[in-house]
Amino acid sequence: MSKEILNQLLPLITAIIVAVLTYCIKLVGTAIISYLGKKEKLLEEKVGEAEFTKELTIAKAVWNLVEENFRISPNLKEALGDKANAFDEALHKRLPYLEYSQIRTLRQAIAGEINQGKGLLNMDSFKQQVLTIQKENEQLKAEKQALQDKLNKFSEAVSQVEVPEQNKSNEIKINETNPLNEQMKL
Repeated sequence: MSKEILNQLLPLITAIIVAVLTYCIKLVGTAIISYLGKKEKLLEEKVGEAEFTKELTIAKAVWNLVEENFRISPNLKEALGDKANAFDEALHKRLPYLEYSQIRTLRQAIAGEINQGKGLLNMDSFKQQVLTIQKENEQLKAEKQALQDKLNKFSEAVSQVEVPEQNKSNEIKINETNPLNEQMKL
């Protein structure tokens, strides 16, 4: 009898064991797939970080080149020039696969890092250069006005000049009351 019960229970126990093992394998498989997915994302992030670090290093080198080009002649006119475009173009030549939005991000990251303390140092120099340019501008305006006044006086004098009469011997008679003659005597 115990053999009969055992023979009847054995297929049932086998079915239960197979069901439990199948469920365990499914759980383990799902956990492994989930783990591998997370691992893959971490690897992508690490590769992305490594790639970003490489790009940032190259971008810093390009930044230094552009900065050096603009440092050679440090005046306000060039500082207001297009450093950003020069950087963008140079970096795009070195890393052509980058999109311009990525280049802008790199430029802003570097600018923020490098220019943290520079603003106050350069501000005095820029202010001085602005004042110099403003003084030069005022001098040029004054010179322009003086030249304009001289031109107006000359135009008036030319308009008052009488055309001299020619006599039969082709001699030109000079009118003594001509304002142009008076100016030429000065």
